[in-house]
Amino acid sequence: MRPQMFRYALSRIQSSGLIFTALTALVIGAGIPAQSQQFSLLYQFQCAQDGCFPDGPLARDVAGNLYGSGSENYGGAEPGDVYEFSNRGVFTVLYDFTGVGGDGNGPSGVVLAGDALYGATAFGGYTNYGTVFKLSKAGEKILYRFVGPPTDGEFAESSVILDSSRNMYGTTAVGGAGSCDGGIVSCGLVYMVAPNGKETVLHSFTGAPDGQEPMQPLTLDASGALYGTTYYGGQSVCGSDPFGCGVVFKLTPAGDGTWNEAVLYRFTGGTDGEFPSSALTVDGQGNIYGATNAGGDLSGCGGGGCGTIFKISKAGQFSVLYTFTGGADGAGPDGNLLMDAHGNFYGTAGGGGNIACPYGCGNIFKLTPSGHITVLHNFDGTEGDAPAGGQITDGHGTLYGVTIYGGNGPCDTGCGTIYKFSLK
Repeated sequence: MRPQMFRYALSRIQSSGLIFTALTALVIGAGIPAQSQQFSLLYQFQCAQDGCFPDGPLARDVAGNLYGSGSENYGGAEPGDVYEFSNRGVFTVLYDFTGVGGDGNGPSGVVLAGDALYGATAFGGYTNYGTVFKLSKAGEKILYRFVGPPTDGEFAESSVILDSSRNMYGTTAVGGAGSCDGGIVSCGLVYMVAPNGKETVLHSFTGAPDGQEPMQPLTLDASGALYGTTYYGGQSVCGSDPFGCGVVFKLTPAGDGTWNEAVLYRFTGGTDGEFPSSALTVDGQGNIYGATNAGGDLSGCGGGGCGTIFKISKAGQFSVLYTFTGGADGAGPDGNLLMDAHGNFYGTAGGGGNIACPYGCGNIFKLTPSGHITVLHNFDGTEGDAPAGGQITDGHGTLYGVTIYGGNGPCDTGCGTIYKFSLK
């Protein structure tokens, strides 16, 4: 979620919340003693020199180098960059977006495949509707520039995912053939960009029936089906919100070049949650897990609810695994959920916890299959504020992530940080 949208969601809650991404549940180790856990602050963004507000997922190569993006530069005057943070602690800007001449603006995270990084930008291109790009030693290559509705999308809010053939899949929050908000905007779509740059719209959302504004990365299972969420849509009314509470959907290739959408769940804004805010995790049995930014216990977070962690079984049964309170346990879970071999989940809450930050600084948490939550680390602002974009793992018990704000940078609430958290 981009910085301004994250803060909008939290303020709404307070006043009313080689890596192929997310193929299945990500196993990160098991049987880890809590007393040996350790947080390390790796880097603090300074914005003018290195970008700021990192809100997309990180990527990690086999040597332990980290890759990510800053969504903008200080004051919003520059359109962001892609960076490397090496295993020796050296920060390098790999590419500075210009926002002109068809270039991108506002990258939303990167994924790594072979010796190249792939991603999308929310803006830029010839029409300022966004781009899909590849970054290698040869430099940046724009693979596709969005042209806008009704032909395709605009505002590529989420990072892309790749299949084994390096086809890229992603979403745009707006665009497509559907009509939402009384015809004021289109509803968003799911797209695929082939390695040769050919784009295909896989599905255009229509609002109340099937969702509006997909803003999180997709998940690809072994059969080639895609899973995702929309932030709005589904129910025609969601409490006081006329745009719906969001949906969980599945797209299945029909075999003739078309894709079939199935809505797996429509949120109601009650105890089930509203505004899904994470990439989905699919385990080996076909169960689906995710998070909502608001809803749940409506007595919390100013009456809007502080969010939930949910499960949809392979048989389609929906259940809430945990309801956030907005206190020490956090509020507004954001990003992916990492699963270990025992079915425990590791994730982040974007707010709540330490009140040194305007909406709470957020935390790293562990959730057991029985629904017991343990806060592993509370951010305090100086080391980060508002963790977002999800965490990645080295497969040996260490988590890596970013915070949108915090640190010692010159931005009003800090320009963001990179951190790691050892579970052993």
